[in-house]
Amino acid sequence: MTKIIISTILTLSSTLLYADNLSYTFVGTQASIDRFSGTTAPSFGIKYGKQADMWRTALSLNYAKNANDSLTSLLLDVNRGVLSKVFKDFQAKPYVGLSMAMMSHKEKKSNSGYAYGLNGGFTYLFDDNIDIDLGLHYMSASQIKSMNNLTDVTLSVHYFY
Repeated sequence: MTKIIISTILTLSSTLLYADNLSYTFVGTQASIDRFSGTTAPSFGIKYGKQADMWRTALSLNYAKNANDSLTSLLLDVNRGVLSKVFKDFQAKPYVGLSMAMMSHKEKKSNSGYAYGLNGGFTYLFDDNIDIDLGLHYMSASQIKSMNNLTDVTLSVHYFY
């Protein structure tokens, strides 16, 4: 199962990150409120990705901590812009996508595993170099013994170069 998930992540990231010659690379930072294992914790992370037409693929490394729990995740998001004709004259652009993550949850002891799920949100374009993203993730983490799912609301800032 581990090999299948890693192969899928590598295949998706390599084909979507480099498939289009009109792609734009970005780096960013993000802050979120994560809900896992019946607790809520602030999370901070860094992000790297590519945008090609309606598709955006991003890898992010995130860390959430509250008094008793911590959660570290390496997350792959594959998103596609939706309703492009409706929002063509607006700076805000909606998207939906899939998420896969490798996570380590530490409560009394450490548990590691994989999570997968859906995401969606809005990206607001400031100019050709900067955008902000307000998104929601819902992921099933049934492979991690100490948690069933993860829900987060994330605010990201991206710089395109």
